[in-house]
Amino acid sequence: MRKIVSALILFLSFIINGSAQQDLTLYEFRAAPQSNGLNPSKIPLCKGYLLLPGLSGGYASINSEGFTYADAFQLNDNGSIDIKLNEAIDKMKDLNNISFDFKAPILGFGFRMGAGFATFGVETKGSSRFTVPKTLAEFIWLGNADEKFLGQRASFDGLGVDYMQYTEFAFGYARDFNENWTFGIKAKYLSGQAFLRTTQSSLGITTNAENYAITLDGELQIQAAGIAGLVVDSLLNFNGLSFGNIGDQLTAAGSGNHGGALDIGATYRLNEKISFNASVLDVGIINWAASAVTKTSKPISYTYEGISVSDITSGQDEAESIVGTLDTLLSGIEFDDKQESFTTTLPIKIYAGGNYQILPKTDLSVLTFNELYNGRFKTSLRFGVTQRVRNFLMATLNYSVYGNSAANVGAGFTLNLGPLQLYTITDNVIAFMLPEQSKNFHLRFGINLTFGNNFSQN
Repeated sequence: MRKIVSALILFLSFIINGSAQQDLTLYEFRAAPQSNGLNPSKIPLCKGYLLLPGLSGGYASINSEGFTYADAFQLNDNGSIDIKLNEAIDKMKDLNNISFDFKAPILGFGFRMGAGFATFGVETKGSSRFTVPKTLAEFIWLGNADEKFLGQRASFDGLGVDYMQYTEFAFGYARDFNENWTFGIKAKYLSGQAFLRTTQSSLGITTNAENYAITLDGELQIQAAGIAGLVVDSLLNFNGLSFGNIGDQLTAAGSGNHGGALDIGATYRLNEKISFNASVLDVGIINWAASAVTKTSKPISYTYEGISVSDITSGQDEAESIVGTLDTLLSGIEFDDKQESFTTTLPIKIYAGGNYQILPKTDLSVLTFNELYNGRFKTSLRFGVTQRVRNFLMATLNYSVYGNSAANVGAGFTLNLGPLQLYTITDNVIAFMLPEQSKNFHLRFGINLTFGNNFSQN
């Protein structure tokens, strides 16, 4: 059982992070049309392009500021594994964020119009963040009978979830206004599909030192809408979903949530070698109306006369004890429902950077990425070099600091074979070579159709 607990804690800590969709390597890759999505003023290095569903790939990112696999488990010379979760958990912060992001393009195209470039794209985006207190990992690993918790309140304040998924319809236009300035703008209609957020969380567990009775206390408030609202409302009200018309229910829940956003970008060329650029993305809102619900718990004070977690982890009545205890504790929470629409903002992303053309086809660059969301601010820094080879190959290598990690080496390339463009981009190559020691995983790859490539553009 202790191995199962070890795996659970490792999973939680491994995906812990507060970073978001940042694409530090893609930003400089004007050869790939997707770079225009990070700065609307970055005109693609072609006369036109076409992105197709499935073929043009997507984006996935997992980041970790918790401990790595190598921190928690050590392989000995005899093939055995030492578990070092005590030391690994010590490396966690008081509150740790868990993050997984993805993007899935559905359709996209763009074409040059004189001194300007017009774009259109449809893309599904998803972003999930969880907040896990360090005390939760300690509680699971040590057990409630440990002297750290016995007779004391184990505070799980801040435990929560934040998930948003929507489909974006984007119309963009960029134009060279003179030799120095290029401006771009992108207007986006958003169709929300799922939203879930813990807006208030102050939970705690106290174990009686004499009889090991577990008391759950605190307050909890959850906002949900779309498909997430339908599922959460069914689970917490214990009424289940009607599988007879599940398709109709999900379709209705995943529509009727409307919003809009704006992206702006600018590029300034100081001279033939030096340029500066910046963009502000996702300044917008979504109004959640379908299956929208705000669930506020009544004051929680529930005592379960059960066995200690240390008994569970030692193998006594394992499955029955775990399932029964969790079910009992959850059923002890009662909610008041408020079923009305609400509005949320998007995470605002800010890029700012500079380029220096050290050789005719070689650029050095520096880039900062910042995100503001739900009162929290995240930042990243990247240094890179990009090499262009005629009109068929572009490659890059960079170093970045993000996700509470300074061990990130990014790389990528685009290869043009006529109109067929192959690309692969990652912000951290090390994650694929040494996954057990890495905190951040990131990957983009796919096939685009590009026409009239011209890598000699500034």
